[in-house]
Amino acid sequence: MRQGITVGLANHTCLIARDLVERPIADAAAPIKDDASAIVGSVLIFRDQTKERQVERALRESLASRDLALRAARMGTWSWDIQEGKRHFDEPAAALLGLDLKTFGGTHAEFLARVYPEDQEALMDSLSNTLETGVTYEKDFRVLAPGDGFRHISSRARIESDEVGRATRIDGVLWDITEQKQAAAALQESETQFRLLFEKMVDGFALHEIVLDDAGQAVDFKFLNVNPAFEQLIGLKAGQVTGRRVLEVMPHLERFWIETYIQVALSGNSGTYRRYNQDLGRHFEINVYSPRHGQFAGIFTDITDRVLAEEEVRASRKRLLEILQTTPAGYFYIDREGRYRHVNDAWLRLHGFTSPEEVIGLHFSATQTEQDLAQAENLVARVLAGDQIDSGEVSRRLKDGSTAWHSFTLRPVARDGQINGLEGFLIDTTQAKAAEHLLLRNQAELAAIYDGTPIMMCIVNRNGHVERVNRAMQELIPHHFDICQHEGPGKILGCINALDHPGGCGFSVKCGSCPLRNAMLETFATGKPRRQVRSRMFLVGISPQREIHIQTTISLIQVQGEAKVVLCLQDCTEQRELESQLLQAQKMEAVGQLAGGVAHDFNNILAANILQIELLKTSRELTSEVADGLEELEKGAQRAANLTRQLLLFSRRNVMQSKRLELNQLLADEIKMLQRLLSEQIGFTFEPALVDLWVFADPGMIEQVVMNLCVNSRDAMPHGGKLQLITSRVDLSREALSIHPQGWVGSFALIQVADEGCGIDENTLKRIFEPFFTTKEPGKGTGLGLATVYAIVKQHKGWIEVLSAVGTGTTFCIYIPLSVPAGPSSDPQCESPESRGTETILLVEDDGAIRIQVCKALRGQGYQVIDAMNGAQALSLFHESGLDIDLLLSDMIMPGGITGTRLARQLRQLKPGLKVILMSGYSPESLQPEEALDGPMEFLSKPFDLKTLSRLLRKCLEGHSSHE
Repeated sequence: MRQGITVGLANHTCLIARDLVERPIADAAAPIKDDASAIVGSVLIFRDQTKERQVERALRESLASRDLALRAARMGTWSWDIQEGKRHFDEPAAALLGLDLKTFGGTHAEFLARVYPEDQEALMDSLSNTLETGVTYEKDFRVLAPGDGFRHISSRARIESDEVGRATRIDGVLWDITEQKQAAAALQESETQFRLLFEKMVDGFALHEIVLDDAGQAVDFKFLNVNPAFEQLIGLKAGQVTGRRVLEVMPHLERFWIETYIQVALSGNSGTYRRYNQDLGRHFEINVYSPRHGQFAGIFTDITDRVLAEEEVRASRKRLLEILQTTPAGYFYIDREGRYRHVNDAWLRLHGFTSPEEVIGLHFSATQTEQDLAQAENLVARVLAGDQIDSGEVSRRLKDGSTAWHSFTLRPVARDGQINGLEGFLIDTTQAKAAEHLLLRNQAELAAIYDGTPIMMCIVNRNGHVERVNRAMQELIPHHFDICQHEGPGKILGCINALDHPGGCGFSVKCGSCPLRNAMLETFATGKPRRQVRSRMFLVGISPQREIHIQTTISLIQVQGEAKVVLCLQDCTEQRELESQLLQAQKMEAVGQLAGGVAHDFNNILAANILQIELLKTSRELTSEVADGLEELEKGAQRAANLTRQLLLFSRRNVMQSKRLELNQLLADEIKMLQRLLSEQIGFTFEPALVDLWVFADPGMIEQVVMNLCVNSRDAMPHGGKLQLITSRVDLSREALSIHPQGWVGSFALIQVADEGCGIDENTLKRIFEPFFTTKEPGKGTGLGLATVYAIVKQHKGWIEVLSAVGTGTTFCIYIPLSVPAGPSSDPQCESPESRGTETILLVEDDGAIRIQVCKALRGQGYQVIDAMNGAQALSLFHESGLDIDLLLSDMIMPGGITGTRLARQLRQLKPGLKVILMSGYSPESLQPEEALDGPMEFLSKPFDLKTLSRLLRKCLEGHSSHE
């Protein structure tokens, strides 16, 4: 204004009118100038905007309402500016199409990418047609949805044109019609299914409408629609009956049906009826209902066959009741409470009743014994639950209280789908039960005898096939063998003549000479039994094959008119083996006696030689060369003495001469002899312990143990291998006893003999220490070697363990308790007591050489010696000496009937305090009980040296006998 410019003021100015109502105005101002163009005033112009503001407000509210309506209808708006080529969508429309308005560029390609591919071409054709013709655009199409799905969209639009009629813009709406499409499809599917059911249903269907007369009363009804099944029932097509009255089509229809159907159509109550149609000659079950007032629909089911079947059932039941009354089997019917409701005459007779009135209403337990009551209750409960029991047997209580046995069948009785009782039949089996019980007892006794006997038994038919075997024979038959294979006894056990032929018994070229087969054929031919028929067989399925000796008794039996034989086969293999072992034992006993006798005589020779050598060594005139020769002779005699000790050990007539010895040294001295026993193919090594192993043992016995084990190892390696002899010290704690169950806590010397031989299987390992058991070929083993080893180890208070498996070699482990090592003064060989004496000694020895040498040695030490060659001479000399004899030194075994023990007993009767020393190469334990040492006596083992003899004489004469 100050600048002289016309100004339009703000449109939001409000003025308050006289009626105190605010009125919005639009104002403007213009300056007033004088002649000099100076501003002298202004002109103000006001325009009332009340109506304009109301129109604007109404427009905004209309647009807001439109947006709200579009959102409520799940609709969106869109436009297409044809000049610019841009499409615009509001948020609802974009959401329906799956467009992101932040990234949407408005291009037609972006929009078309959201349209389902199969609908894109039709959509474009519709838009093109709208642009060409100017008609309203209407199109349904699909848009892509998440995943592989789609949604149905409906779009409507109008075209805006310019002054010359050119389309410039299209405005439209779109909305989601997926649910409508799905509902329409479901409706179409439902209609299709209904039409299919209507046309394919088995039962006839007809829709009717009531026909009224002029007075408005229902007098008839007409057909509106029928299905094909109804057409077949009445024999007319739908076109022939639709729209016609029922009485026109079926003039003989009973008035009952017209009145019934009219009642259903007017009242709306449904019903089910059965009726016979005379025009059609059929029985129908009709379900009638009213779909709407004045109409009714009927479903007609032809039940003619069912009605006829029911009539037949009634007739059959009548005939059945007549049969039940005349059948010899007892019939009964029990309701769900377990009470009799019907019984026939046979049932009454079985139980001793005379009329049904005595039974009807009774509980079934009244005719049941106590012992089977629980079983009967369980059976009734099962049948009432739906089970059918085809057979069974139970004890019954009769009217007079006695018991009978009845077999029965039971089945449930159902009506209208519900089990309301059970029925059954009874047959008296009392006599049959008694006969069966007797038969079962006889069969049980026979089966017990048949299967309980330790003798193998089988039944063989004329074809030579085994039909049955008892338990004793079954235990020898492999599990895979089936008796039903119809094989002969030789195929089951294995005929010794058919080992090389897969056909088994009956096919070998030697079957003609088979004693078992010939005996069977003879029994079949003559009927005479055969006893103690011996044959050889082997066990089938056991590797390696083991031969057994069979002794068979054969008897003929008749089974249901068919001749068969019973074979009683006794395995006498063990008996034969025992016989063989007895012969072998007798032979070994004879060899042992021979060895013992030879060793005894040899001992006497050695004893004389050893004493002679010792006497010669005492001579002071010996040259060094002669002394050396005597030394060698003495060593040879000692080696010969060791040999005789081994012979006595074999004959078990040796005496166990235990002493403290160092085990490593003992075995080292035995190495040369062991190497001579082993072949050159055996690589033998000895690994002694790094510490001394002192034990209290018999050196000869320990050498025998090691020799036997090494020889066994040699035999287990016929093609050569390594053999190790190892000694070591083992200290066993309490925890280690779980590994060594035979041992105890302490320290032990361990001797191991390990080879690389064939090894020992588990079964053989359990028996290797049994006497006479051997795995070697006949004639190559006595079965006494390991048994002797075991006995010797036990004698030394030790034990033996064996580690072996087939193909991995064998290791024998011998444990002997360690002993405290003896000092120099405790070794008897090192002691030097005064060996001379003046006492009188009676020497009795049948071997002249020994007697002479002993006499010479003792007299050389100052003793008075009286010598005799046998017991009789000794008794005579004892009487002559006047009882001045101080000690008896006698051989144990002498000719003439008086042994050393008997001589000592007789002389002690004459002189009770007589000192006694008995000499022998045999062990005292090998003597008969009556020859055993008695009282204070000493024993001197032959051969002996002079030092040993002298020490023992002084010990005994001075009163230090170990037997006192």
